[in-house]
Amino acid sequence: MSVKYHVIAWLNGTWRVRRSGAKRATSVHYKRTEAIEKARKLAKKDLTGGTVVIHGVDGTVKSSTTYGKRSLPSA
Repeated sequence: MSVKYHVIAWLNGTWRVRRSGAKRATSVHYKRTEAIEKARKLAKKDLTGGTVVIHGVDGTVKSSTTYGKRSLPSA
């Protein structure tokens, strides 16, 4: 099952990356681009694959990208 990482704007002007179902943010950033990059790294790193969902300041979904399963290197 693919994990979703949401990039959302916060009231104090920061951008947060939050995994679906989590109560707390995974990371907090001052720039939207930094938050998107962090979410992409997390999604690509996840063994089951991941989806990055980018929200606008108004909370609506602006874009979504899915990254495939990562294979483990053979021994």
